[in-house]
Amino acid sequence: MRGLDELNRVSAYYTQMTTLNVSGCTKLESMACVGNRLSKLDVSGCVGLRSIDCAQNGLARLDVRDCVKLTDMNAVYNFLLRWMIF
Repeated sequence: MRGLDELNRVSAYYTQMTTLNVSGCTKLESMACVGNRLSKLDVSGCVGLRSIDCAQNGLARLDVRDCVKLTDMNAVYNFLLRWMIF
């Protein structure tokens, strides 16, 4: 997503989304994207992100690099093959 510099929360439940990229959204603090069809989720560079719930998606790839404030994450019921955390 581009042009969303002020974005501080994302909520997307049970949609048909397959990929979501909010990388670099530095003011993003929480994200809930439960029950979608996501296979890739990129929140890298979201330095303000504290909480993410991405359960029940079928994720194969999750990128949380540089999410230095991330303390709460729920990623159950996915098929994670690759985590990027550094």
